[in-house]
Amino acid sequence: MKKSSIYGCAVLFLFNDIVAQMLYDNPEFVGEARKQYTEEEMTTVKETCVAEMAKLGQSTKFPQSCPTQWVPYQNSCYFFGNDYGNWNQRKVKCEQKHGSSKYVRITSQEEDTFLRNFVRSRNITEYASRDYWIGGTDASRDGEFMWEGHSQSFTWTNWGPGNPDRVGTSDCVILFQRSDYKWHDTSCSNSNSYICEIEF
Repeated sequence: MKKSSIYGCAVLFLFNDIVAQMLYDNPEFVGEARKQYTEEEMTTVKETCVAEMAKLGQSTKFPQSCPTQWVPYQNSCYFFGNDYGNWNQRKVKCEQKHGSSKYVRITSQEEDTFLRNFVRSRNITEYASRDYWIGGTDASRDGEFMWEGHSQSFTWTNWGPGNPDRVGTSDCVILFQRSDYKWHDTSCSNSNSYICEIEF
């Protein structure tokens, strides 16, 4: 397999041409890996990704514009934080990122698949292994997980095996790297990266 094909599978699978170009142009997203590939190879990768998206019927509906370093998908923009902190600390970070941003609220399989593919690709290109806080918590009512800032119970879930286990103070939800980014409940005092969302 050509290295451009490997890179395409690892980094750009399911992204459309707009996102592919943004990833190539923005070193923060692809880090040192960007230097290993020519623009011609990246063009091939982008064309492959667009073809794959067409076959899979992925949505190509994007917001009008997203702030710098935010990633567009359907009617939202997403920010993937590199820094670590507990659930409440990263909640504040999300609120400070943009006037209307909050923790991500995942409401469909398509959105969950997009996010999981994106964090997989980030961890490969940055040689990192991260878990990511999302906006789910049952801190207000034990056993009833809701989306922070929305007072809305989960309408769609992707729990990992044995989750939610509701052990002790496992009141907050992460995308858990060791279960291929399925959802796990964990202590809100743990330190993780995070995903923010602006909804349109």
